Amino acid sequence: MYLSATTATTAQSIASAFWSFDSNALELYNSGLDATLSGSPIYTTSFAGYGAAISFTRSSTQYVYITPKVLPFNSRSFTIEAWIYPVSLS
Repeated sequence: MYLSATTATTAQSIASAFWSFDSNALELYNSGLDATLSGSPIYTTSFAGYGAAISFTRSSTQYVYITPKVLPFNSRSFTIEAWIYPVSLS
């Protein structure tokens, strides 16, 4: 997951936080904003041959919790990006 914020004065992209979920939920910029996994989702290997991802069971209450103080929902624009691979859409 990648979180990006843009400042109004310089219009440059500033990465506020980055979680790769590559076998852990650590925030990679060492900001201390590590995620918490709930419901025991598992890490799975990548189809590309390197890295990992989190695999969720659709019938359970598994999720990733990131403290709200890192997500600027109040007065700044932001981007959240995720790669999602649905096994089934039914």
